[in-house]
Amino acid sequence: MRHYRAAGMQLSRSELDAAYSHATRTAYEAGEEVHRHNLHELIRYLVAHQFNYLHRHGPDNVREHLAGLGDQRHRLAERITAGFAEESAQGLARSRALLKELSRDFKLGVVSNFYGNLQVVLFEAGIRAILLISTPTDLPQFRRLLGSGAQFGVRIDYAEQPRPDGLAQAFLIGREWIAGEPCALALGDNLIHADHLSDLLRAAVA
Repeated sequence: MRHYRAAGMQLSRSELDAAYSHATRTAYEAGEEVHRHNLHELIRYLVAHQFNYLHRHGPDNVREHLAGLGDQRHRLAERITAGFAEESAQGLARSRALLKELSRDFKLGVVSNFYGNLQVVLFEAGIRAILLISTPTDLPQFRRLLGSGAQFGVRIDYAEQPRPDGLAQAFLIGREWIAGEPCALALGDNLIHADHLSDLLRAAVA
C-alpha cells in the first residue's frame, strides 16, 4: 500500500485488496503468458492490471488521478513496480545468510504455486518426491487433481492433518515418510522468487 500512497494514490486496504485480487486472478487465467516472467516482469504485469482495475472500479479520486495522468501513467506504474521489486530484493538479501547456513545441513527446496512455476522450481531443487499434507476434507480433492504426480515427473504421497496444530506438525506427520533424509517444507500459498533463484537452488543441492 505504501508504494501506491507514495505515488499520490490514496487507497484504503480494502480498495487495494480488490485491485490485487483482480490482478492475481488475471495472472492465473493467463497461464503460459506469465510462466516465464522473471520477478520484475511479473511485478510489472501485476501492477498494470491493478492500474486497469483501479481506473475502472477504484474510488473517484483515484480514477480521476489515473485519468488525468495521460502518458505519465506508464511512468507511475514503473515507479510502483520498481518499489515492489526493490523491496523483494532487500528481503532476499536479508535471507541470504540464513539460506547459506541452512544449506549446510539441508537440501533446500523452494516451492511456489504462483502462476504455474511449481514444476520448474521442483526440478531445479532436485525434488522428485512430495508428501502433500492437508485437511481430511481437502485431501481427496488434491488427490483427484494431482494423482500420483507421474504427469509432472514426480511422486506425490498424501497425509492428513486432522487439526491446524502448526507448521512444525508437518514433520511429525511425515516423520516416517521423511525417514531421516534431507527435506524441505513449503507452504502452498507462499511465493519465493528471485532473479537468481536457479543459482541459489543449484548451490543448495550441490
